[in-house]
Amino acid sequence: MLALAKDSCPNQLWRILPGTLGMPCIKVVTATQGKLILQVNSGGLQQEASGVFPKDSVVLDRCYWQNVVEVMVQNDDGDPWTGSILYSLDGGKQYQTMRCTGCSGSVTHTGTIIVDSAAHSSQVPNKCLNGTTCSIVVDNLALYCIRFTTCSIGECAGWISVSVDLGAGLVAQGGELELQSGAVWERCYEQEVEAVQVTSAQSDKWRGAVEHSSDGGYTYASMKCADCQVGSDAADLVVTPSSSDVSGSAKCLNGGPCQLQRQGFNSTGTNTTWIHELQTWSEVNGWIYLGHNGNTLGMFFNSHVGTRWLIEKHVAQGVRSCSFQAVHQLDGGGQFLSTKDNAIKLTASSSLSDKDKWVVNGFC
Repeated sequence: MLALAKDSCPNQLWRILPGTLGMPCIKVVTATQGKLILQVNSGGLQQEASGVFPKDSVVLDRCYWQNVVEVMVQNDDGDPWTGSILYSLDGGKQYQTMRCTGCSGSVTHTGTIIVDSAAHSSQVPNKCLNGTTCSIVVDNLALYCIRFTTCSIGECAGWISVSVDLGAGLVAQGGELELQSGAVWERCYEQEVEAVQVTSAQSDKWRGAVEHSSDGGYTYASMKCADCQVGSDAADLVVTPSSSDVSGSAKCLNGGPCQLQRQGFNSTGTNTTWIHELQTWSEVNGWIYLGHNGNTLGMFFNSHVGTRWLIEKHVAQGVRSCSFQAVHQLDGGGQFLSTKDNAIKLTASSSLSDKDKWVVNGFC
């Protein structure tokens, strides 16, 4: 039963569904100039952008009323476009990468992706090539990434072996790796990376940066070498079979192995905000949603931005209650579920009264 903190509502069967999806947004930013055709499926596929976009330009920055199903990208006849394609589930406060289902490369995330009308030998790890229309979806579960970037000035290229611990012990990643000057080796996982172990291979020396990401490769931070003989910041790590002092701020000598760990950084897209939806049972239509369409509060057959609520719990004089704040406010500013003026409505309350608080048995 859903009731006001002091007044009862009609005895009606309600349920509250938790989730993490608030207002979905898509942001597409150009890294290198090129042509891009961009479509978004949010209640139907529609073209959002098409043309040549210069470096650092924003191709799209838009939020949607309906859930985003997929993004489609293509380059049919122009210079290759490189950039990032990002998704937000909280109205653009935080972003993370998406997942390309039809791309080639060593990763599927869209932190950096190249879209080209031809085959391309770029070192970008995710590629949509040959004029193909590639599908990019929201459910990128592989949010935990590591990246080795070989430096490009001086003696940098070399051979190493890499193992990763995802919580069940170290597992080798592809045997011995030859990383050329300026090369990037990147892998993403569905579990948090606990540690990375690096060892010199082929009696060779390697120098570069080792980083980790918790938002699907959108942002990276350097790792920390826990047992290097000199230094700890893996932003400039040298791995060498030599026992002598060499260049590099962190030095893994005698071939290693050396263990790398995460160090704290501010991710842009891993905090989870729980959103709830309110449903009541209708003998005719089954479970229907309480929400609004931007103009009017009402009941709806399908979930959308207007049916999503932020819930805050309160305790006053021993009485537990909740306030319900719409994720997206009405055009007139109303956002809090209330019975002010003896009608169920949305108000723009800055301070909540008993008319804005609700009692939900077993919840608050």
